[in-house]
Amino acid sequence: MLNNEEVMTLYHRILERIDDKRLDIITLDVFDTIVFRHVNYPTALFEKVVSEVPALNGFSGEDYRVLREQAERAAREQASHKEDIVFEEIFQCMPFDTVTKQTLLDAELLAEKNHAMVNESMVAVIDTLLAKGVSVALISDMYLSEQQIKDTFFFNWPTLYKLPLFVSSEFGKTKHSGSLFRLLAKTQAWSFSRWLHIGDNEKADVSSPHAMGIQTLYFHPALDTQRITAIESQHFLADTHSSATRLLASLQQDGNTQVEQVAFEIGAFVWGPVFDAFTDWIIKQSDASGCKHILCLMREGYLFTPLVKRKLELQGRKDIKVSAFYVSRKSAFWPGIDTSQPQWLENVMDTLMLYRGYTLKNFIRDFHLSDELLSLLNGDLELKNIENLFVEGEALYARLVREAKVHTTQLEHKIETQRRLLKTYLKQVTSAKYSECAVIDFGNGGTIQHNLEVILGESAGANLLFYASIRAYRFVEKTLCRAFISPGTERFHVSKKLARSPECIEALLLGDKGSTLSYKQNNGNVEPVLAKGITANKELCEKFLSGCLSFAENAFKHGKPALEAATVQAIVARYILMPTDLEASLFTQLYHQDNFGTDGEYTVIDEGQKQLINQYGLEKSLFKLTGDKDWELGNVHWPSGVIALIDNDFIPRSLGLLDADNHYHVQILIKKLLNLKWHTVSVYGAGEFFRDILPLLKSNGITVERVIDRRAQSDESISVAGYRVTTIEDALYQGSRHILITSYAFREEIANRIMHAAAEQKLDNVQMISV
Repeated sequence: MLNNEEVMTLYHRILERIDDKRLDIITLDVFDTIVFRHVNYPTALFEKVVSEVPALNGFSGEDYRVLREQAERAAREQASHKEDIVFEEIFQCMPFDTVTKQTLLDAELLAEKNHAMVNESMVAVIDTLLAKGVSVALISDMYLSEQQIKDTFFFNWPTLYKLPLFVSSEFGKTKHSGSLFRLLAKTQAWSFSRWLHIGDNEKADVSSPHAMGIQTLYFHPALDTQRITAIESQHFLADTHSSATRLLASLQQDGNTQVEQVAFEIGAFVWGPVFDAFTDWIIKQSDASGCKHILCLMREGYLFTPLVKRKLELQGRKDIKVSAFYVSRKSAFWPGIDTSQPQWLENVMDTLMLYRGYTLKNFIRDFHLSDELLSLLNGDLELKNIENLFVEGEALYARLVREAKVHTTQLEHKIETQRRLLKTYLKQVTSAKYSECAVIDFGNGGTIQHNLEVILGESAGANLLFYASIRAYRFVEKTLCRAFISPGTERFHVSKKLARSPECIEALLLGDKGSTLSYKQNNGNVEPVLAKGITANKELCEKFLSGCLSFAENAFKHGKPALEAATVQAIVARYILMPTDLEASLFTQLYHQDNFGTDGEYTVIDEGQKQLINQYGLEKSLFKLTGDKDWELGNVHWPSGVIALIDNDFIPRSLGLLDADNHYHVQILIKKLLNLKWHTVSVYGAGEFFRDILPLLKSNGITVERVIDRRAQSDESISVAGYRVTTIEDALYQGSRHILITSYAFREEIANRIMHAAAEQKLDNVQMISV
């Protein structure tokens, strides 16, 4: 039964819906609903077969995967008269002897068994339903037989083994086309109005059954996880890992709003695996350095502190303490100033002029100047832009230095006081020596760590960054920083891209915590003085943190080790360079502020940035972004995110990643048909693409009058998905005038064939659309 203390609101919602609607027939999809695989995409499972079959000696896993994929394609072409094939037919299309074919079949079933896991939470839902007397059955579009599925996946699950299981391969009918649902309604006497189907495939499990009146529940994250993992694997060459843990972690909650759900899923599916690997690395580095206390620098410590604590708890470790340490570039900047150096004041000013967002108003406040200058100049003027500006005949830079020197004694006292308070505050946080502390920060230049070591006169046990740019090495003589993603190990320039667009993730790491401005004495204790945090981010940051924790806990539960660094970089690179529109949309709701205590906050993505990208044009924007990492820096915070919101497919399409993506081309064709208001079409192409688009045609009220294919020229009668396949000549003769071409590779050849046939019949009103 479901444990009410567990965070599984999606599973509880299933039960509540069934009770509310008084439904008594529940069917569930099998794969990625009940059975999940520990590979990063389904066909990666085929790569596991190579080491088990001597006849494949010399094959790489990738080579065999392609061979296996093409054999399945060939089997489906040969069996186009029925809607699905059986497992054995696939291996009949392989170039091996009979014994080897059987060995390959057996090896694949073994690989399925070894890399599969059952969703225990869904089994708990099924147990609850059965106890209430609800009829439960399983339905799968799968080439495996009922017995193969039960013996391979359900051998340790009596509840699942006993459930009725209806498989497309045994009926020659699929959920995808809707014919399997219709058949079961007839043979099992199931009423559509009392029936709920649950599954993860948007076409087969949602649009197809919904079109015939069956209630549906889409059991899948809001994020397009298939596209995400496909791009990670294809373009960034992510090594095989467990998509099961990512998917199950993402399905552990159901946000009250879509934006909350997306925040949770970005944590669970995207950054959860990344930060789980980072926290694992932190603990190993701390052990290697002999560290007894891990100090997570605030503000990112909002996220890292609970993640590291939870990782240690899961590992059963009690020997290392973890604390949030409130410090920032600003609060460590002032105590770190060496006032014994000549021209220290000018050096401080030169440093402040490097900070983006540090304004004249900030300078006047920090250096205790009068507000007179604010009546002469714009207080929001950034200090880095004051060169060549004059006030009352005097260079503004010289004026600021002159007025600041009047307050030198006051500034020196401030610096000394802040140094003393910071040292006291550190003693309050940890009883360990600083040389026994691992100091954790997100990135990228190690400024805070260096300043702390200067202030304390002692090196940390380890300075650990999530990512580092080459700037982290400017203190190489005094401060050693180690980075999880560093210029020496990165594969996709991840650190440079994160340094250019930190806003793409930083806003989610900070909670509603403001930057540490300074320290003060209060009732015998030292407390950090914090800037006002961004309360508007609080809920979304909490959901994101929950998602990251969900991944860590699921990975530990299923015994999955932390991801390798190369896979982590592939995940991060995909996110930065090719986010989905849903990921990017979250950042229209998130605000960001600099951690140096500058005033103001800004939306990470807003309409002004979209307008700027549109003015450049998407192609030019992508070209500029690729060639110049600082392009529109400060004006467009996350260029790839903005582009994704304008056109979700633009970047992957530009890189040729969608050429073989049926889902993408199906969506394009449906949009074209709806814009043209075609309600009846004939479809040219009776292959896999036709089977993919058919449910969406039906759900959008578009009738398929005929299916056309060259194979109909043979004497043999061919049927696909219940449609008799005909020739283009017969289709035109029978009245087909609106023709949908479903072949991407041969669309021009097919169009010419249609035009030639139309000319032969002297028809001038034939219209065609294609992908």
